[in-house]
Amino acid sequence: MTQKKMKIQDFKIADYAMAFEDENYNLYKDMRFQNDKYSFDGQEFDTYQTANEYAAKLGYYNACPYKSIPNNYMDRISYKHQETINRNKEIQETRIRLLADFMAFLQQNFNKTYIRYGLIPENGKSYNYREQTHEAGVSAFTAYKVGKYYIVDVTGGVFTFLGYSESKQAFEITGNEIDVTGGDGEPLLENATIVKKVNDKHIMHPKQAINDFFLKVEGE
Repeated sequence: MTQKKMKIQDFKIADYAMAFEDENYNLYKDMRFQNDKYSFDGQEFDTYQTANEYAAKLGYYNACPYKSIPNNYMDRISYKHQETINRNKEIQETRIRLLADFMAFLQQNFNKTYIRYGLIPENGKSYNYREQTHEAGVSAFTAYKVGKYYIVDVTGGVFTFLGYSESKQAFEITGNEIDVTGGDGEPLLENATIVKKVNDKHIMHPKQAINDFFLKVEGE
C-alpha cells in the first residue's frame, strides 16, 4: 500500500487545547453553623439567608438541596462550585472528542494494518481463555502506520492489548477481517499471515502518540 500524503502533524491539535488543562478538584466548601452563627469561606453571618447569598456570589450552591438549613443537629452542609464542575466536564468531554477525532484522522489519512502479540495459531483461530472456546478467527488489533510507528486503535480490545504487550513478541500481520469480533471486541482475521516482527517500542496507544508527536519537549 502507498502511504497517503498527510503528516501526523497536520492534525489540528490546537483545536483541543482544553483537553490538556488540569481538572480542578477544589469544588466544595462547607456552610457551617456554630455558636448561633453561619459561616462560609471564612466569613460569619447572622442569618442563613445572608450566608447563602454570599456563597452564591462566589459561585457556590447547596450540593445537597434535600438537606435543611444547618442547625444544632446538622452543623454543616456541603456547597459545590458549579462553574468549576461545568469546566471539569468540558475538559473531560474535550478529551473524549480529541481521542475520537484523532482516531478518525488516522483512519482517513494513514494506512490500516494489524498488530498481533504472539504467533498465529496453526488452526487459524485464537483461543478465548475466559470463555474456554476458540474465536472465529485470529485476534489482532487495528493499527495505523505513521512512519515506523503503529498507532493501535484500542477501542475494543484495550485490556487484551495491555496484557499481551507485556510478554509476547509483536507482529504486523495481514488477513481478511470478518464480521464478528473477539471476546474483547478486537478484530478477527481469516487467512492471517505474518508480515514482520515489530519492535514493541514502535507500538503506541493513541494517547501516547498524542503526547509524543504533539506535546513532548525536545530533549526529554
